[in-house]
Amino acid sequence: MTGTRIAAAAGLAACMFAALATSSAQDGPVRSRRATPPQAGAPQPAGAPAQSGSGLPIDNDPIQLSTDVVNVLFSVTDRQNRFVDDVEQAGVVVSEDGQTQEVFSFRKETNLPLVCAIVIDVSSSQEFTFGDEKRAALSFLQTVLKTRKDTAALVRFREDVDFVQGLTNRLDRVNDAFNRLTWESKISSGSRYGATALYDAIGVTATELFPPVSAPDTPEAVTRRAIILLTDGDDNASQKSLQDAIDDAQRTDVIVYALGIGDRYRSTAVKRDVLTSLSEQTGGRAYFPESYDDLRTAFQQINLEMRSQYLIAYEPTNAARDGAFRSIDIRLPGRSDVKVFHRRGYFAPRSGGPSTGASAVRP
Repeated sequence: MTGTRIAAAAGLAACMFAALATSSAQDGPVRSRRATPPQAGAPQPAGAPAQSGSGLPIDNDPIQLSTDVVNVLFSVTDRQNRFVDDVEQAGVVVSEDGQTQEVFSFRKETNLPLVCAIVIDVSSSQEFTFGDEKRAALSFLQTVLKTRKDTAALVRFREDVDFVQGLTNRLDRVNDAFNRLTWESKISSGSRYGATALYDAIGVTATELFPPVSAPDTPEAVTRRAIILLTDGDDNASQKSLQDAIDDAQRTDVIVYALGIGDRYRSTAVKRDVLTSLSEQTGGRAYFPESYDDLRTAFQQINLEMRSQYLIAYEPTNAARDGAFRSIDIRLPGRSDVKVFHRRGYFAPRSGGPSTGASAVRP
């Protein structure tokens, strides 16, 4: 009898173990965590996932998939320059390097977290408009930023680039930074008269404030990354070229909005072709205000655009991880009365590197 009871108990235990093993095997893919947790207190890049006290991502770690997914924000305007809010997924055609792509996620986005850098030219050409620029930019941030959700930075440049305030989600620090921001003459600043390194300023801001990060795990985790640039577009001191600056912005998924302002608002002093190319290649737009009222209106338009964007996601048919540039084209074939604004491309990730601009999970 005792031997029979022992055998029955052993059989029951074996059945329970088999059932548990089967259940575990059916739980789905294993969620991976970071191999080496970041050091406690280490600064996190813009758009990086929240970290727990142990250094691991908080809850719901992304499932690692073998494919990359490209996220693209875009906006649409009609012939009266009004934003179009009735675009449907069925009416959108996306191409990469001329090949049509299958869009599997489409949504209108009005409330994504914002990471924004105001980049102001303080060279001699901006002496008489600097006060207006400073006032309008601060008013914009005070209107747009949502405390504890959005972050902003303030950058000024002549021939050198100066981070007046790094990325912060505290509006009081933004206010203090603008209070410290002043235009200085060439004598007091020691600057070379008229020296302006615009392309370096864009490149340094993009790469140091907006470093590439691993792909967000859901479309909801995408952040809007923007540089708002106030300058006349002149550059005579950069080590980088215009194309270098555009490439740096595209590698870090940064949209550039340019406000071209000449001395005393003289539009003839503004390099429109430079600012238009820089903006349109990265998915933004260029504005050319000729008065303080125009400047305020331009900031209002930027605010409205960032609340009138669409987000699409697709898995590129070209799966090569070679670091090459891939051109993107978004069209609405049935809407000849509209214009689409989006970044013109991205750099594919390299094998072994982080997937930039890509989601790891289908919604």
